[in-house]
Amino acid sequence: MKKLLFIFLSLLILSCETPIKKEEKKKPVVKEVPKEIVVEKEVKKVDNTLVRLQRKACSGDCPVFDVTISRDSTFTYKGIRYTNEKGIKTFKLSTKQYMKLSEILERSKFSKLKSRYTASGTKDFPETILRYNGKKVTVRLWKDAPDRLTDIYVFIEDILYDNKYLK
Repeated sequence: MKKLLFIFLSLLILSCETPIKKEEKKKPVVKEVPKEIVVEKEVKKVDNTLVRLQRKACSGDCPVFDVTISRDSTFTYKGIRYTNEKGIKTFKLSTKQYMKLSEILERSKFSKLKSRYTASGTKDFPETILRYNGKKVTVRLWKDAPDRLTDIYVFIEDILYDNKYLK
C-alpha cells in the first residue's frame, strides 16, 4: 500500500507542477515603408538635324567624312580618312549660307527622289548618303543623279573646300 500511495503522490506532484512560462518573444515592430513607385516616361529625342551627308570609302584614297547641319545652322564636320582635317570641327553657317542651303533643299523636292542612284559594276566609287526630312538617298555615281540632288552635295562640298577640310 505504501508503494501505491507513493506512486499516487508522485503522479499528483508531477501532474500539478506548474509549467514554466516560456519567455514571450517580442515580435519586432515592422513599419510598413511606402513602396517606391517608378514611373518611366518615354523621352523623345528631338532631332535638330536639317541635313546629313556621309561620304564612305572607296578602294583608293577617297575622302571619308561625315557632315551634319542642324536647324540652328551649326555645321559639324567629322574628318575620318584622306581629308585635310581629321576629327570633329564645328562652326555656324552664315545667315546667307543657311538661307541658300534651305532654298536648295526646298527646290530639290527631296521626298520625291529615288532612294538609290547606283549603277551595277561601280564598286570602286565612294558611296555618298544624304539624309533630309527622314529620307535617305544613296549615290554612287553622281552622273546618274539628278541636278537638284547634285546641287545639295556641291553646296556642302564647297563649304568643306572653303574651310580647307578637303584637299
